Amino acid sequence: MIRNFGNITIVALFLASSCKKDTDYSYDREANLVLDTATYLKSATYVSHTPTTLTMTVDLVTFNGLTCETDYSANTFIDTLGGAADISADLSTTTTVSHSPANVYSSAFVFNWNNRTWIEDHYVGFYMRRYLEIIDVDPAVYFAAMVSMDLLTTGVDDVSWRSESSNTRFSNSWAYNINAFYEITNSNGQLTLNQDVSGYDFLYAMDEILDTLLIDPGVFGEKSITIFSAADAQNNPASDVENDALITNAKANGAKINFLGPDISDVMVRYATETGGFTCEIFNDTSNEEGNEAQIDPVSDMAVYMQNLHLILNHDVVSHRCTAVYTQTGANTFDSGDRYQFKVLYNGEIFIYSVQIP
Repeated sequence: MIRNFGNITIVALFLASSCKKDTDYSYDREANLVLDTATYLKSATYVSHTPTTLTMTVDLVTFNGLTCETDYSANTFIDTLGGAADISADLSTTTTVSHSPANVYSSAFVFNWNNRTWIEDHYVGFYMRRYLEIIDVDPAVYFAAMVSMDLLTTGVDDVSWRSESSNTRFSNSWAYNINAFYEITNSNGQLTLNQDVSGYDFLYAMDEILDTLLIDPGVFGEKSITIFSAADAQNNPASDVENDALITNAKANGAKINFLGPDISDVMVRYATETGGFTCEIFNDTSNEEGNEAQIDPVSDMAVYMQNLHLILNHDVVSHRCTAVYTQTGANTFDSGDRYQFKVLYNGEIFIYSVQIP
């Protein structure tokens, strides 16, 4: 589902202290996790083009609870070009790819401040604590950071990094990071109905976050910004030229933009797939439907993503790769600078990706 994206909170964390299994909950949702399956878009990568053909690789990864799928022989990629009647797609060439772990990564976690209900509905806090426990086992190689972005408060900086050290945003203790997460996601930053957030405010905040990520001395290994958001408030997106500049800056500096949430906007599709990032979209969320109270599946897609977030960020996965070949069937041609958005049906869900031809 594509909706407009909105107000954001960003969190950057470095995990360096020991931690114990969370005992504040009366039940452990991991008991049901092994029964649930979720698939995410790992990447969509440009390969080559001619005036009449465009070739990409599309990598999807399925988790069966806590186990990454390794046998995709029963799965197929199905073309959903929709209204693009002058383009045909060949998605028949597929293979299984075992990826090499990054082993070192640094990611700034960004939380959308305008809509936190889905974070509560999907128990993101519970799984965030479990994620922090996992990477705290080896704090010398896995780094995360928490930042708050408030796009509605006039006269206040949009971006506020939560950090214990004045030297780096990525050296926080585990206790500080999880407290920062709860403070950000429980703060009063909700948008009112039909309240727009300027796409330019979001863009400027993203620029600031990216610039900070690139110069922070505590950042090591693969760099990324991981956005947790319900994409329902960015009704005034910035121009293509300015979004292009952000994407170009991220790519030039080896930084990826990732997305996790119940909706994904066109802008976020671009940010993620054009920088080589992943998209983890919640497909089994009915909590935001009008007149419908929260009716989340016993274990949602988000639970599976969060429990496997370390593997996802570390690329310690096996993907189902499709070599997608798109062919112009009319008078149009594939030219440098052109941008296309494609959709593929897989495991009963629609995955969306964008490409700008170099």
